[in-house]
Amino acid sequence: MVELFGGAMLMDVPSSLTDVSQLREIPDHQEVFASKTSDQNLIIEILEPVDQQNQEAVKYHFEQVAEINESLETQVVSTEPLGIKEPLVDQSFVLVGCQKVAKFREQRDAGNSIVVLMALMRIGRFQADLLVTMNLPLEISQKSSSFESVKMTGGEGLVQSDAQVAEAKSQFIAMVRSLVIKDTGLFG
Repeated sequence: MVELFGGAMLMDVPSSLTDVSQLREIPDHQEVFASKTSDQNLIIEILEPVDQQNQEAVKYHFEQVAEINESLETQVVSTEPLGIKEPLVDQSFVLVGCQKVAKFREQRDAGNSIVVLMALMRIGRFQADLLVTMNLPLEISQKSSSFESVKMTGGEGLVQSDAQVAEAKSQFIAMVRSLVIKDTGLFG
């Protein structure tokens, strides 16, 4: 289990991901992890709750992320309820989507296709949405700054089949379900 937010939460984060806060400053409401060998990353955020209800709330967060990423293409593939045992979580949902994004604001033709796995946990008692997002590279543009490193690793880290997406989703759900909130002072 990895400590998040100074130990206020715990979650099973894959050992292949590195805590980005050791490399650069991360906003207080986020925890960010990234792979050393691929464009895979994991972001855990504490956000104000949105007005949308049920699965529409996770879709709204997905659309917000797409807008922030200046996504060239965006598609929601599926949404479904996500049973979370954490007692503070009132509702939880998982979304699978796809986006085409250019890394570091590169030119539009350098857009990479990614699978986005997103879990939303609504914590009504503290008026918070806890959002966990994992980005998995699907296809890297030859014009992307990531292309050479992906080429050097032989495509390691790319999601290349529906079966791999299903397996990644299953692992993502298990990771999210491992979340434990230890200190509610985190929510203010």
